Amino acid sequence: MTRAEGFAGYAGAAASGLRVAVLVPCFNEEAAIGKVVNGFRTALPHATIYVYDNNSTDRTTEVARAAGAFVRRETHQGKGFVKSFPVLSRGFEIETELAVHALELELPVAEVPTPYYARPQGSASKLSTGRDGLRILAAIVRLSRSERPLAFFSAIGIALAALSVAIAIPIFITFIETGLVPRFPTAILSTGLMLLAFLSIACGLILDTVTRGRREIKLLAYLQQPAPGERSTEP
Repeated sequence: MTRAEGFAGYAGAAASGLRVAVLVPCFNEEAAIGKVVNGFRTALPHATIYVYDNNSTDRTTEVARAAGAFVRRETHQGKGFVKSFPVLSRGFEIETELAVHALELELPVAEVPTPYYARPQGSASKLSTGRDGLRILAAIVRLSRSERPLAFFSAIGIALAALSVAIAIPIFITFIETGLVPRFPTAILSTGLMLLAFLSIACGLILDTVTRGRREIKLLAYLQQPAPGERSTEP
């Protein structure tokens, strides 16, 4: 979707009577928040702009109000100000969680390309490539475990089974040649790894059933919401 198409969709939503809200989280953004609010007011003149202050110690609140935004204070650091989505992330990994949530429920998703400009003089970016990248990677692993437990735990089980077989091969060769099992600790280790492999796969099967039920509940809750532009006929 192009930016023009995105704005056209916004205009259509406004014409149908829907209200559009813009939520801007910020922390110590005195130098940039005014420009951000003004930019949104120019692009989306009918939208209501909310600025959520995360314990700022500068004049972020005053500048945002002066620019025409409604200011709310949120003492918990991080993102994720939306009651219809059970977000668990606190930082930049929320985008990964939102993407997985949309993919799981097959929600309509659109992208609006936007340019990235240099920050205003006097402001500094709070992004950290290494730290935030590791947090996003950890979120991907965590979401893979919770949303695709069968694949996740099956992969662990297969790896443990392969390691067990690799350890057991020399023991079997020795047993075939001599009829003896001289390395009992290795045999016990191989047996334990194989048991863990089966246990991991069994856990994946059980958790997959739980995840499927949870996904169905979320999908039913989503399907109960009216489509954009539709009005409920119920009294």
